[in-house]
Amino acid sequence: KKLLIEIGIDLKNVPPIPMAVPPVVWIAFVLLGSVASIVLWYHDLFPGHARHAAISVCYLGYLLALAAIWSVMVFGCAVFLFVAAAMIHDMLVMRYSTQRRRRPLVNEALCLAVFCLLIIAGMVFCPRWVPLAATLLLICGLSIVVILIPRQPRLTLLWRAGSKLAVRSMPYRIVAGGELLVVGLVVLIICSVVLGWRFQAFENRSHVLYVSNRLSSSALRYVRAAAANAGWRVRFSPSGPRRTDVSIAIDTSLQANEIQTGWPLWITLSQL
Repeated sequence: KKLLIEIGIDLKNVPPIPMAVPPVVWIAFVLLGSVASIVLWYHDLFPGHARHAAISVCYLGYLLALAAIWSVMVFGCAVFLFVAAAMIHDMLVMRYSTQRRRRPLVNEALCLAVFCLLIIAGMVFCPRWVPLAATLLLICGLSIVVILIPRQPRLTLLWRAGSKLAVRSMPYRIVAGGELLVVGLVVLIICSVVLGWRFQAFENRSHVLYVSNRLSSSALRYVRAAAANAGWRVRFSPSGPRRTDVSIAIDTSLQANEIQTGWPLWITLSQL
């Protein structure tokens, strides 16, 4: 309950109210910045490796996190649809507020039907990145306009963390700057995840041979040449093997006709 806040608009701006930023905003920025830093630093682990790691550690926790993400997304879509329908309704109500005749409901029904058809058409025909890009560009554009407009009239938000606490103000320019920061962090997270996705897709398409033991310089050159001729990439210890690597160990004491089982697979240079 300490993180819940009530928000309103200062319609007077007189007398001035002390400015402050809600604590929940700072917490949200810290969490989002931490997520962006982790995803950017370990972009090659997202999303595939991170998903497998989460499942292996705690599958129930993975399901709960996934359910929470989907719940937030569904809730956001529901709020968007409700706000859009309410704005259409209010617009038509204000249009007929000065007229004595009864407001026809056909126009409102047609507007809502067209709005729903546009949403469905966008879901069917538009690529998945188009709505996200349009939303982020719209937020950036509105935020930049709010920051650059003259100081008067000034839009100020009022907030308080509880009914017994003092009211504080927050100029909308601060909100607009925070929106730009959030958009930047979201774009950074998306780019990092897409980069990791592409890297993992390339890694899964490529055959990689991992040599787990140390070799002489001549054996290293032979292994690299043999792998290149077969269209394989090769990695050597001490770097650990990745999930899709084929691990081998080369032993010059083995005979060519001996067969070893298990991983890493022990083979000779001739067998390679």
